[in-house]
Amino acid sequence: MRQVKPVPFSVGGVGLLAVRITDDIGRTWAVHQSPGAEHAELEDVGRAPMRLDIEAVVWGPTWVTSLDALRLVVETPLEPAPLALHHPWWGVIIGVVQSLQITHEDKQLDFAMVRLTFVEGRSLVSREATQTAAAALAAARTALADARAALEVL
Repeated sequence: MRQVKPVPFSVGGVGLLAVRITDDIGRTWAVHQSPGAEHAELEDVGRAPMRLDIEAVVWGPTWVTSLDALRLVVETPLEPAPLALHHPWWGVIIGVVQSLQITHEDKQLDFAMVRLTFVEGRSLVSREATQTAAAALAAARTALADARAALEVL
């Protein structure tokens, strides 16, 4: 019989041991329907954010410290930057922990099962900051080009 060996990963800098990771990968589709039409028209609007459902175990002398650190990561507002999840196969994925469940049992007091859902993506604040920086850079380039053109006239 195959022996299960947990796989190390981390989220927000907190290391855990995964016993199961389910990766949900796909595309996002817009569905357009018109009255009287027999079929909908589908529009591919890009890759959907990866969704990871992870089951992990925490045990040993530092199990409470690990759970406290994980709760802090999940409960702390993420602005302006989202979290990094270090996936054992896909590498670093940027996103947020959408939900966290911690299961305790009376038979094992130094053990907990953790289930979390991680959704890939960038925060809106980061995107707005990037767009603002890009606009400022474009304005600076325009000003520089105007200054060069003025110098050529002299």
